[in-house]
Amino acid sequence: PAANPAASRTTTSVANNENQPPAVTCPILPATIFGAAMDFLCYNEVRTALLAGKTIAHDAVKHTQTLNICNPYELNVKASRRFGNVREVNILCLIAFEHAFMYEHSLVRDAATRSVPFLLSFPKLDTTFLGGIQILFADSDQLDRLEYDSKCQYSPTRCVAPDDHADIFRGLMMSLCGAFGSMALPQSLDLGGIHDGCRACSETNREPGCNFCRDCCRSLPFHNVVDMNYLKIISPLSSQRAQDCISARDVLEIVSSRPGGREFLEGEISVLRAYLATFGFEQVAESESPSTKEREMFVHRMKELNATIPHRVYYAPLESLQFYLEHGFKPSNMARRTLSLILQQRGRRSLYASNSSDYDASSREILAKASFDRLVAAGFAIEEDDFIVVDAANEPVLAGIESLMR
Repeated sequence: PAANPAASRTTTSVANNENQPPAVTCPILPATIFGAAMDFLCYNEVRTALLAGKTIAHDAVKHTQTLNICNPYELNVKASRRFGNVREVNILCLIAFEHAFMYEHSLVRDAATRSVPFLLSFPKLDTTFLGGIQILFADSDQLDRLEYDSKCQYSPTRCVAPDDHADIFRGLMMSLCGAFGSMALPQSLDLGGIHDGCRACSETNREPGCNFCRDCCRSLPFHNVVDMNYLKIISPLSSQRAQDCISARDVLEIVSSRPGGREFLEGEISVLRAYLATFGFEQVAESESPSTKEREMFVHRMKELNATIPHRVYYAPLESLQFYLEHGFKPSNMARRTLSLILQQRGRRSLYASNSSDYDASSREILAKASFDRLVAAGFAIEEDDFIVVDAANEPVLAGIESLMR
């Protein structure tokens, strides 16, 4: 039979390339790997990656679970519809920093108005953050400092532009309240970045009986209501301070009336910590006493018992305990050591503030016996060994302090 010219050419080609290494074909990574890698990219980089080929444009997007938005014009619902399985959205363009390493920032109007509609386009969303990115130094004392990015939140006291930034932020919060109130966003959503140690209405718009803050308490997820400092005040029974637009009593009543609210209050550690914030203390060394020597003897004895602050005696207000118990507070949910540890942390902060020397980590707080008995009766799993329990009735320097007696 006649020879096949094509076969001859193939044979010759192979023979002529016997000394060359064989061609290497790179395997294509699975779409799951591409999808996982895109979780760490900025959204504009993800959009660029979609142009690389069908594997990414059609398959990898199904496995992408995180989007990081760094430009307000990327908050485009139509363009994001292909990311149907996204579970986390970080909107990092809500605030912008004019200068690196500075805390002053501006609120981006376009990002504030587009954020909520954009979030609503992800049916599987369970985590989101609204804020910005700031460049920080790992060690400001070194010449070759390591720069890193840090998530930052809007703060009304540090925001310098635009002039109506507080109103813009209120508009964003109202949009969020509407989305949660209408159940367009789930109550289980982990919502971060909408507060920074301040109430939602911001420092510049506080007024007694603020309806805006009440709307937030009625609509936002429970943990956001707690985190926004609504419960972190000295006493829920005291008169409202000038900067408080809603009392802790009103907050707990609103939360407990919501579906699942009482169950949340029963087990939420932040609420337990809020109750501990109502604890008061008396400075024995500064109280009036018939004898300076008696005060010195008391403080010396407390030092021997390894008290964290030997002249400070804590007490638990009866009215505050009754108030929290009425709203679902369950002391039995608090571990035995939590109560004393949190009080100890308060004492340590005071020591730092007074430039005191280091303290023994095994030290204990001094607690009035009347308060200790009240806490035990309420259901706290505490023992006398957790504190230095003193009976004010038997201590001459404490006998005249009413708060320690009742």
